[in-house]
Amino acid sequence: MNVGDEQRGKSWHVDKSINIGYVLTSIIMAFSIVVWAFKMDIRVAVLETQQANAKETDARTALLLRDNFSELKASQIRIEQKLDNKADKK
Repeated sequence: MNVGDEQRGKSWHVDKSINIGYVLTSIIMAFSIVVWAFKMDIRVAVLETQQANAKETDARTALLLRDNFSELKASQIRIEQKLDNKADKK
């Protein structure tokens, strides 16, 4: 055996056959990626819905707090007026 034959044996070569294991692995990986992407899409949709609901809840809460603050401010003014009237009478 000469040096040329040894180099041919060690060099890269391309086989025209496909191993069934590679095909199955590729199919399973592709299917897994599709399932992952589908589940991710569902998760994003759920988060978008929750965010929209949270915005609505925040808006309602802010409105209620504003109303409560107005009522407290009115009560404070009435109390101050009563105290001023009592102080003026003395």
